[in-house]
Amino acid sequence: GASWVMPDGTIVAQAIQLFSDEEIYGISGQRGDQLLFFVEIESLTKNLFIEAFFEYNGEEWGDSSFDAYFSHDAIPNSWDYDEIYDDVTEYMWMDWSWPDEGIMWMVIVPRTDIEDLAIYTYMDIADPPPSIDEMTELVNEIPVTGQKINAGRGAPDEDRVLYYYVNVTENLSALTVKTYGGSGNIDLAISSQTVPDPFNSFWGWNEPWFEEFDDVGIFGEFVNIDTKSDWSIGPGNEHQVNLYDVKPGIYYITAYTYGKANDFTIVASMSFEPQNIEPEDAIELTPGIPYGPLSGYNGLSQYFKINVPEATERLVVDLNSGFGEASLYMKLSDSPTTNDYMHKSNSPGSGDKIGFNDPTPGMWYILLDTEMVFGDVTITASFEDRYVWEYDGNPIQLFNGEEISGIEAPTGESLNFFVELEKPGEYLMIQTYGGNGDLVMTATGNSLVFGFEDFFDFFEDDKSFDEEGRQRPGNNFDSEEVTLTSDGFGTEQMIYLDLPANGRFDISVDALEEISEVTIVASWVYSDFIEPIEEPQDPIVSQNCRDIAENEMTSKDKDSNGVLSKTEFESIILNDNKLDFSKSDINVDGEIEFSELLQISCSCNNELELIFTQLSPEDDEVSIEKLSSQVYENKYNFFDIDSNSNLRISRSEIDILILLCDTTFDAFDGDGDGVPDDEDAFPNDPDETKDTDGDGVGDNADLAPSVSNDLIYSAGAILAIGLLAMLVLVSRSSRGGDVNSAWESDKQYNLAEQMLNMQESPMVMEQQIETPQDSYEVDNVMDKREIVDNKTTNSDNLFEQLLSQPESPPNQLLGMIDSNGIEVIEFPMGSGNMWQRSNPNQSWIKK
Repeated sequence: GASWVMPDGTIVAQAIQLFSDEEIYGISGQRGDQLLFFVEIESLTKNLFIEAFFEYNGEEWGDSSFDAYFSHDAIPNSWDYDEIYDDVTEYMWMDWSWPDEGIMWMVIVPRTDIEDLAIYTYMDIADPPPSIDEMTELVNEIPVTGQKINAGRGAPDEDRVLYYYVNVTENLSALTVKTYGGSGNIDLAISSQTVPDPFNSFWGWNEPWFEEFDDVGIFGEFVNIDTKSDWSIGPGNEHQVNLYDVKPGIYYITAYTYGKANDFTIVASMSFEPQNIEPEDAIELTPGIPYGPLSGYNGLSQYFKINVPEATERLVVDLNSGFGEASLYMKLSDSPTTNDYMHKSNSPGSGDKIGFNDPTPGMWYILLDTEMVFGDVTITASFEDRYVWEYDGNPIQLFNGEEISGIEAPTGESLNFFVELEKPGEYLMIQTYGGNGDLVMTATGNSLVFGFEDFFDFFEDDKSFDEEGRQRPGNNFDSEEVTLTSDGFGTEQMIYLDLPANGRFDISVDALEEISEVTIVASWVYSDFIEPIEEPQDPIVSQNCRDIAENEMTSKDKDSNGVLSKTEFESIILNDNKLDFSKSDINVDGEIEFSELLQISCSCNNELELIFTQLSPEDDEVSIEKLSSQVYENKYNFFDIDSNSNLRISRSEIDILILLCDTTFDAFDGDGDGVPDDEDAFPNDPDETKDTDGDGVGDNADLAPSVSNDLIYSAGAILAIGLLAMLVLVSRSSRGGDVNSAWESDKQYNLAEQMLNMQESPMVMEQQIETPQDSYEVDNVMDKREIVDNKTTNSDNLFEQLLSQPESPPNQLLGMIDSNGIEVIEFPMGSGNMWQRSNPNQSWIKK
């Protein structure tokens, strides 16, 4: 060990040195002690890892705990340290990527008396870089074309790699290296210490195997905030790596492949430190003209300004495109700071915006700042029309990273928003900020549920990896509904959810006090490893009791005779119960007809069990509204069994109804009119049951239930004919001497007689009146009258013909038209002798 020596030379404590790949154990101490350790970091140390844990005694971990403080090249304490790992109860893990050469000090301060503490240390030392002559230099903005790697599957690792370097001679805000073009699959890495080694990366937490666990940027991009290394892996040749806050020195680049890459191009781009890092050097923006691209890192401030003229309705300062995290601050007439400003943006990501109505005329100063990094960003200041918030009560959809500004609401009002996630996400964040007032947000949606055991099952499952060893997307997740309430003060509110499921999230913004000029934004990152969760479908009723009876009848009737024998019937299981043949054979004929099976299937207890089981497979509660919306054969009142008045029916409540219900369904009364089908003249018409006169018309609809409709219709026809004949005679007797006029009138009556089938066929009449009109004489006219008079006389004798009881119906007698369009009549009445004809001009033919 080494002594902990104070400036005056006093030895305060003994320090214990930690060595790579060695474990020390049995460490003990009392509450408040300061246990000092250190490790010497060598040059080209790629990773340093320190682990501390209590040794398991076989029963339980115990309740010991401690705090650990770390500093580089200085001894830390509880008030001055570089990093802290506090309240360690079982296990501590600390790691550093590319730590600087020197001494890493660690002080452990027990919170309780501790014993059996163990510490393990490991350092991964990188190989030194190749000589400059073995690498290709990349000069700022000059592409190197025609690069290729043609190693086969069995080629050694050194044949799969190309090395490059960039010589940086002054401070840069960012150093970017890109590859593009060609074919195949190239991956890219950059480091400030030595060439990145893609084939020895187990401990490389910022290297390919663990890129997905690196610092996550906004909108799905991994943003590297490490200033010493960056990796870009994936299919194709389009890759980019970035370092920020770059100091002078040599930076090493590795392009590598596990297969082949042909004819790709590589280029380095240097972003020099901006000239507006001081307020007095602020760059004045031209309204409406983007300025950029810009990049930045933690500690780099950039200043801009915009001169706002009189009568400007609205001022908007907007960051567009790019990646990373950036913030805007604004102040009138003086440069803002992160603590002194008039307006501030709070949007996640690099797409921040500040906008407000009626800006005070004058010079507005803008600070562009970040606590992480950003790149490829442009800034635009513009003058716009006055913005007026309008809300019609309908939910407003929020899109990823797109702000909605100028929100206003009086005290007590709720504003509704929503987001739609097409796939599961790594996170969902909803924020409000800016303006005045006080509010609270709530969000309701589904979150993924992933157990700790599932995590290891995923990595142990061979199916989680493809043929090349890459992880495939898995779907070991379920989802559950969550409701989240925002944290914050005033209008600065945030809701954050890890692993949101795909689907809709409903968001409510409630104004606790009047709010104005508030901005809301939602942002999320989709997961590349989790498949969408299928939303559960509401259960529906797919089979009713009639369907069950029909299916059972069809499947169990083995001999297809339309009935079920005792053997066939006893194989039926209905709602998990066997049926009693003797109770089911209602007519006691030793067979089960369909009506008997239907009566059993649609009994109230069987019907309720069938419907409820389909609506609630897991025996959850079902709303009365949903239950009542189903079609039933029996009558139920679900409100009577709603014991807790929650308008939902539980399994226990439906079981009570099953025991107490009455079966109102009668399978032997198809129309439900209370008359069995075998006694019902109209078994499918609930309004009719009898047909006393046997004319096919139910008594309720029959004009004369005891008299056949044929007789009524025939008598009515005879009466109509008689009236028409009398009208003809009266008309003839009243005509004047104008023969032509009389003849025209005769033609009209003849036409009427034809329509009533009282005269011979139209062809006969046409032959009789074929003589030209100008050759007519009185005798001819009189002959015509005699013909008509004779016809009328014959018609007037119809009653006499009927009274004489002829063998066939007179042609003048009208019948009924049946479903085939044939005219039929029963003659004589009540004889049962039926006659038919297809044309009113034909004679009746006996059926």
